[in-house]
Amino acid sequence: MIVNTILILLATATSGVICYFTGTYTTWWWVLIFVLFIPILYIIWFGIYLIPLWIASLFMNIKIKKGKPQPENGSKICYWFVRQTSYVVPFLFRIHFTRSGEFPKEKSMIVSNHTSNFDPMPILYYTKGQPVTCVTKPGNLTMPIAGPFIYNCNFIEIDRDNDFNAVKSIVRASKALSKNLASVYICPEGTRNHHPENGLMDFKGGSFKIAFKAKCPITVVAIKNTHKVGKQFWYRNTRVFVDVCEVIPYEKYKDMNSQELAHYCKHLIEKKLAERG
Repeated sequence: MIVNTILILLATATSGVICYFTGTYTTWWWVLIFVLFIPILYIIWFGIYLIPLWIASLFMNIKIKKGKPQPENGSKICYWFVRQTSYVVPFLFRIHFTRSGEFPKEKSMIVSNHTSNFDPMPILYYTKGQPVTCVTKPGNLTMPIAGPFIYNCNFIEIDRDNDFNAVKSIVRASKALSKNLASVYICPEGTRNHHPENGLMDFKGGSFKIAFKAKCPITVVAIKNTHKVGKQFWYRNTRVFVDVCEVIPYEKYKDMNSQELAHYCKHLIEKKLAERG
């Protein structure tokens, strides 16, 4: 939250400086101007913050195109910026998280439903004490600014149209867990659910082979309302519910097959979402 705090302080200080040098502070309505300027200046300072990240991403992109492999442990500097930005974005888009349950301190495979690109934000927000590797679609690693950073954070791309590459991704994710390098976050639905009001899509059993190979706990998380953020952030806050349904130890699921485990996790999330209404 360091970057977010600095941006707030800079926006507040800049607003005060503007009010002082324009003489606005001598009027009765200076407080209104001072307060209204803060969110505008926050956005401006956030844009300035992105400039050096954009420049750094250009240099990282050059190395990636030359075939630089992803670091097994992930770059600590890149991960720091990714996590810090994950605190700024909810503030910028007026997202308020409400959590129930506790994320485990030990490394685990984290699974959740998937309705928005904002879904990883609460996962990163609530796992502050440990690195998290996200399993993502290939296109995300080539996004401007963010792509090179998450590439160097060892985010794992999975090509669901290529079984051989998908298996390689599963092995990489299980190794990250087995070596205790990071928790792994994956959405077993495989893609965003654009109509969450119609219920969850099928959970892909193959996603859970990561946990079987790593013999690690599975943290099942229900996320509600992230799909509303993009539609309403400009005029209202969004309350996003983040519920840890269950942390499933390996001993509990080791005798299940991957499809049975997928159904079980899907049921836990469906139940929690129904409770939230």
